[in-house]
Amino acid sequence: MADHNTYLKYKRDERQLVYWIIHASAHITKSFPSSLTEGSTPTGAISLSTLKSLSGLIAKHIDPIPTVIFRLFATASDPDPEIQKSNVSHQNWIEGLSEVNWRRAFTINWLYDLVNVSTSIVVQRRTRGQRIQLETVDWSRLGPWNEHRWLFGLHDFAGGITHLAVQKPGTEIKSKILPHHVFELQCIVESLTVSRGWSISVFTGRVLTPAARGFRVRRDVDIFMDRYNKRFGKGFCSSVDVLSQLLDGDALLHRDPTWNKTLKDFMIEFRTDLNNWLGGTKYMHDLTGIPPSRFSNTNSKVCENTVHYFVAPGL
Repeated sequence: MADHNTYLKYKRDERQLVYWIIHASAHITKSFPSSLTEGSTPTGAISLSTLKSLSGLIAKHIDPIPTVIFRLFATASDPDPEIQKSNVSHQNWIEGLSEVNWRRAFTINWLYDLVNVSTSIVVQRRTRGQRIQLETVDWSRLGPWNEHRWLFGLHDFAGGITHLAVQKPGTEIKSKILPHHVFELQCIVESLTVSRGWSISVFTGRVLTPAARGFRVRRDVDIFMDRYNKRFGKGFCSSVDVLSQLLDGDALLHRDPTWNKTLKDFMIEFRTDLNNWLGGTKYMHDLTGIPPSRFSNTNSKVCENTVHYFVAPGL
């Protein structure tokens, strides 16, 4: 049996969480009248189904969830086992709130991994004695460290997020979070949830279906590259071989072995870069000097093996 103080703390956190859900959803419906649906305007006693409906509404419009609310949720969703067994309604209403909890945790952990990969070369140089102020580094594609970072399709997003993440505590960054940052992060999270059979319908709300059987995140990258020549005459790698032969033939016609050499060398180097890095990060190549992936307990290659959006911009 849970002691009295533990039970009181659980009930207090639960009440505060319910209070926040009601007022946050009221603010949303006031700001976005089109979001009004049955159950999204609580009146009188609050039912379990209403709480689940409101939590879904909040998940659509508030991201990330404030840290203090996240802590309340953690307490309410994982109380003392004795409390959980004696409260038959506990699991019922917590299910509707799980979306808020999971999305926030995944988003924060994925961004940590992204920043760790993006800053890895600079962090390594700092450990070797170089004095580099992270907050003043130009992390964009035009910056001095760009040639050491391989995030095809995500350079701009990674640079923007990294710049915000390495600022000193207390720095005002809200005005620097631009709409395209929010949109791209939304695409990253949604690409994962949809691939797992979890999507949002404008008509019915949350939709859960079985994930596609046998689907691989890097499927389209592998088809495009065809690194192992599984299809004769297909894929980017084979096309570079064919182009190299044509360029060599053209050089013979011009009786100049250096004819087209610059283009040929560039294409071969470009193929090598895509072979090594398209759809992947340095986490999958055991890069030292950076913290382990936040997902290392389940999947250390989370960037490329779980998030479809990591692959799509690269292609």
